[in-house]
Amino acid sequence: MSKLPIQAYLLTLTLLLLCACGKQLPDALSDADLIRHNRAVGLMGQYRYQAALTELAGLVETNPGNLELLVDLSIATLNRQHEGDETIALELLNSVLEKSENDLRGHYLSGLLKLR
Repeated sequence: MSKLPIQAYLLTLTLLLLCACGKQLPDALSDADLIRHNRAVGLMGQYRYQAALTELAGLVETNPGNLELLVDLSIATLNRQHEGDETIALELLNSVLEKSENDLRGHYLSGLLKLR
């Protein structure tokens, strides 16, 4: 059995990494949507929940399979504190858990809401 030089292993590894770079995960956000998501999270950090909710709702509309966006939308909804927002947030979290029963953020926030 002959040994391949280290360059062959490095070349193989490089090719594998290059092939993987072009593939995007189904729920991955585009660069523009990632910027919008970061802006929405920043708005929540500034206690501007209605503005964050509006931004996140638009993102969820264009990225319906992204569960992270749904969880963040539920957080913005809950923190807005309008009448019925807790119920809406819980419904959003339930839809997350229906799609991914192992979503830790979904379970955690859902549990907090149910405890209230």
